[in-house]
Amino acid sequence: MSTEITTSEAPGIARRTVLKASAWSVPVVAAAVATPLAAASTAVDLELAGFAGDTFTGLSPDLLRAYSINVTSGSM
Repeated sequence: MSTEITTSEAPGIARRTVLKASAWSVPVVAAAVATPLAAASTAVDLELAGFAGDTFTGLSPDLLRAYSINVTSGSM
């Protein structure tokens, strides 16, 4: 009596290959998205009018940084 054992691999791409490709693609996509945003930002001239001793305070547009500007001399 003889027994024949056959095995077959599933067709397609291995899961490891997909994971490796996705691990490399995440930083590439993140950089591709950030680059146009950085290129689109422009510097803005800011003119404040105040008197000596005045203080201007505020927050950045993303609300992550606070600023305070003290007028030390001059007048309007």
